Amino acid sequence: MQEILNRQDETSMLRLQFASRHYYNSAEILNRCLWWFSLLSAGTILLPESIPEWLRLGIPIATDLLCVFLTCSYHKVVSLAAKMREYFDAYVLNLNLEDIDRPKRQELNEKALKIVERHQSDANIQMANTGTDDPPGVKRWYDLDTEMSEEDAVYECQRQNGWWNSHLAKMRGKKDLINICLFLLAIYLYASYQKKTFRLGICLLSIFIKVIDCIVANIEYYLLSVKIDAVIENLSRARSADNIIELQKLINKRRAIPVLERNSIHKSNARKLSELYKTTNG
Repeated sequence: MQEILNRQDETSMLRLQFASRHYYNSAEILNRCLWWFSLLSAGTILLPESIPEWLRLGIPIATDLLCVFLTCSYHKVVSLAAKMREYFDAYVLNLNLEDIDRPKRQELNEKALKIVERHQSDANIQMANTGTDDPPGVKRWYDLDTEMSEEDAVYECQRQNGWWNSHLAKMRGKKDLINICLFLLAIYLYASYQKKTFRLGICLLSIFIKVIDCIVANIEYYLLSVKIDAVIENLSRARSADNIIELQKLINKRRAIPVLERNSIHKSNARKLSELYKTTNG
């Protein structure tokens, strides 16, 4: 157990965690931009007929192309952040580190170092702070208070991951549902207003794709979360090294799904959730 506590607070691991959080936060910003540009494209339906046709078509087409670029960037950044978390857990929990080849590990370490150097002041604060500090940091990522075997300690870390994810997802899910309903209502209103089918398709393309992508990702995320929770529950009764490795693969897969926990929600609730877990973890 002590080895896990020591490894997670090594400088290279703290850098990885800070960089991973940075990339997830960047992905959140990209996602927000995607929604706004998709709405902008849809909003061009309301442009008056006095504006030239080429302009009324050109604006949504240009916006759609921008959304394609942002979507690619968004998925790439989420994938990179997830890979950093996977590397962190593989090293700290000593779970199949060899599955991440040495060149890839070096690449991730280099990217993490660049992010830390680019945001040195913020990195210094987060790498020194724990989850109960203000602002919440990345030190002592897994909180292990009682003495236990290494296998039990690894399972406890995975259980903490599942518990945090479950609570943050509940807070985020309500807002996501409201947003999707509002966007679907906007599509309906726009479609009712516009009679030109071709222009309607061009204007609504981005927001339609974004809504579908969001729904599909959330369904995949939810189904995988249900499976992870069930595995965690089963392993509370009996577990083996193979079971733990399979659980970790599911956790890594979920991290790469483009469904993000809100940075603002995490910041405002990190201390409360940390204390709640300690209080209720019997």
